Amino acid sequence: MVAVNDNKVFVVIASFNGSKYIEKCIQSVIKNFKIIIVDNNSTDNTLNICCKYPHNELIHLNKNIGFGQANNIGIQKAISEGADYVFLLNQDAYLGQDCIEKLIEVHQSNPEYGILSPMHLNGNGTNFDWKFSEYIKRISSGNLLFDFMLGSTKNVYPLPFVNAAGWLLPKSTVERVGLFDSMFFHYGEDENYCQRVHYHGLKVGIVPEALIRHDRESRARNYMDWNRDLKLVELMLKIDLGNINLEKQFQTKSKILSIGVIKELLKLNFREAYLQYRKLSLLKRLLPEIKKSRKQNKFYNSGLT
Repeated sequence: MVAVNDNKVFVVIASFNGSKYIEKCIQSVIKNFKIIIVDNNSTDNTLNICCKYPHNELIHLNKNIGFGQANNIGIQKAISEGADYVFLLNQDAYLGQDCIEKLIEVHQSNPEYGILSPMHLNGNGTNFDWKFSEYIKRISSGNLLFDFMLGSTKNVYPLPFVNAAGWLLPKSTVERVGLFDSMFFHYGEDENYCQRVHYHGLKVGIVPEALIRHDRESRARNYMDWNRDLKLVELMLKIDLGNINLEKQFQTKSKILSIGVIKELLKLNFREAYLQYRKLSLLKRLLPEIKKSRKQNKFYNSGLT
């Protein structure tokens, strides 16, 4: 671990069956920062690879508790050891040169940012990560891609959301916003966290000078039907209805689904009516959990000490 402008920095990696990537990930970090690896009970060679680097801290869990909760353990451990900054890094992502240093430098000049992300390239560094390219289209303050082509980028660009493959989290953000919400197991937790960052008066930003490579290009993109797969419907309900920046979504969503059931029945489309009914039942089942989450995230007390 090194001090970056007198700040203590830890890198947290949540791992699960990542033997294909984890060593390259560790090697991109290890020269400069202490790593806390939280392993979700991997069954491949991930643990053996991690044990080759004993000066890093390895926390081995006896079950898979999901991406967000594993990161929470790492974040809490880092802060208990005096971290000023925690950098969350995916097991299949690799730091570019001076990536974290550049992010910290930008944060010190722009403390209103609760999350700072580098640019996400693909595994070979030959193009943007395919999903990241969608996020940067949402930038409302300046055209990042146009500025990039002209060679006149700003230090930081605000945007609503960027995935957590590489996040710089200042300690002050965690104290103000909290940890990842336990309502999410895998996927959705980072979008929920960005919503909460905005709610608590902070910004999410991208720093063009900082780079990581996210090595997932070879994996098939998931084009599942978000309307018909109830697991995905559940995830989207949690993301949308858990957004504490918006109010009165419950009644609106319930009304839309109820009307959908009636419409499909009138058309004698019983299969579609049943699907809408299952969505409505799912919504009613999730409401207590979502309402509890919203209350907790609005009036957060970190409890980190």
